[in-house]
Amino acid sequence: SSGETVAIAALGLLYIPLVTGGDLFPMNVPAWSLFYELVVNAMFAAILVTASARQLLAVVLAAGLGLVGLAILGSFDVQAWGGLRAVFGFTLGVLLYRSRLSVPRVSGWLPLAALCATFALPSHPVTELACVFLVYPLGILLLSGSNQTRHGSLFDAIGILSFPLYALHYPILQAALGLQDHIPVPTAVTGAGAILACLIAAWLGEHLVDRPIRKSARSG
Repeated sequence: SSGETVAIAALGLLYIPLVTGGDLFPMNVPAWSLFYELVVNAMFAAILVTASARQLLAVVLAAGLGLVGLAILGSFDVQAWGGLRAVFGFTLGVLLYRSRLSVPRVSGWLPLAALCATFALPSHPVTELACVFLVYPLGILLLSGSNQTRHGSLFDAIGILSFPLYALHYPILQAALGLQDHIPVPTAVTGAGAILACLIAAWLGEHLVDRPIRKSARSG
């Protein structure tokens, strides 16, 4: 009903998930991962910001064992798998940052290509765990030490747009699919228009919303 639609939209804008089963955020499905990022950031600020390396490692190992257990059980439900994965990845990222590991200086295109190649892998517990435990952390670690001065501005732009693009792309693409049924144009044209709309929305979101909020938070 229209009332339910308004209620679900309001909850989604406030990042309050639906816990009645199914998608946590029906109108913007990928928001489940952003929700868990908010949770794990709050957990870090409240508990882990002063944690020692040994304590962080314990959290990483506990979350990793939980992920292995879910993979063995074949449970990839976002409410369990997603939460543990956010705790594992975020805490491991903090641990790697604090460790200041010395990594080989490689072209940034190499780990970027490897990361993109994982999207073509079949969905299987082994490949999922390999990406979460090894490929993604190693790729990010190599990118952090990459010698990429020639295309540095391009990498900066991609990084800046990545968050708003991820946060906004799903409803835009869904709207494009809905319009496809009513506008007599080739699918490729609709798809290209949807991609362009996603990029424009991401740029506007970064410059008009995200950047001013970050600036205000720093000055405050």
